[in-house]
This record gives sequence, structure tokens and C-alpha cells, in this order.
Amino acid sequence: MIPLFVKGGPIMWPILFTSLVALTVVSERLFFIIRERFKRQPRVVGEILAKVESGDFDGAVQVGARSEDFVAATLVYALENRDKSVSEALLRAANWELKRFNRGLAILDTVITLAPLLGLLGTVTGMIHSFSLLGGGRTRRAAGHHRRHRGSAHRHGVRPRRGHSRPAAFQLPQCPPGRGAP
Repeated sequence: MIPLFVKGGPIMWPILFTSLVALTVVSERLFFIIRERFKRQPRVVGEILAKVESGDFDGAVQVGARSEDFVAATLVYALENRDKSVSEALLRAANWELKRFNRGLAILDTVITLAPLLGLLGTVTGMIHSFSLLGGGRTRRAAGHHRRHRGSAHRHGVRPRRGHSRPAAFQLPQCPPGRGAP
């Protein structure tokens, strides 16, 4: 496994880092969800709602204050602030709970966006490396040499060798004997 990682080149390190970050965030979120599921107490939430229906708001707050259930905590906060605005208190408490549930998702979103781009960068750098191996490391020099001589050949009216002839309208102007190109 390590030799394959080393063959992958320098882009493998950022890919490994993003993979570890993603694994860490996903595992933390998974443990958080499992922990919150075990803290759920639907019976307590039912008791809170029953006491609210009977008009016993203080009793509902006392029942929910001992609970670790996030729904019960939201209801208790709303009941404690019922003199101001129950709906705003519910929204505020729900936003606090949503922040707890959404923690780390921005990091995961960044990793999800970054990982394919790093993979593409690794592919491109690998292709560049393989093409340089095919050319023996002389690809740039040979390309420059070809470009330099192609221009001077055309200026001097040299035609391609493979029997490709140009129509008369496309003939390059001939230089008089003994004179170079302008």
C-alpha cells in the first residue's frame, strides 16, 4: 500500500489529509447522532405536552428541565420565555439545536468539493510526468527546435517532402538567388 501511495506523487499527501478530515468529521457526526438518539425521551416530551394542554406550564417546565432530550429542551426554553413570545422562543431554541446538529458540515462540504479537484490535479500531473518519460525529457527542446526551423523553411520557400504540393495560389514567394529573406 505504501509503495502505491509513493508512486502517486506529491498530490497524494493532500488527498490523504482531506480523506482523514472527512473521516474524522463523519465519525464525529455519527457518534453525535447516535448519542442524541439515546438521549431522546419521547415519554417526557409527551408529559410536557400533556401538562401544557392542561394549563400547568410550570409543571411542564419542571418535567422537561431534568431531560436531556433536545426536543424537551426546546419546549422548556419556549415555556420559560412564554411571556415575551412563544414562537420566537421556539425559533431561537430550534436554531440553537440546529447549530449543534450542523456543526462540522461546512468542513465536510469543503472536503467534498476539494477532493475531486485534488484527484484531477493528480491525474494531470501524472499525465505530464508520463509524457515527459515518453519523450525522454527532451520534449520541450524538440518542440522549440521544430517551431524555430519550420518558420525559416517556410520563409525560404521549402515545400513539404511527402509529395504534398500546394496550388499555385498558395505558393510562397521565392527569394532571388543569393538574397536572404527580408
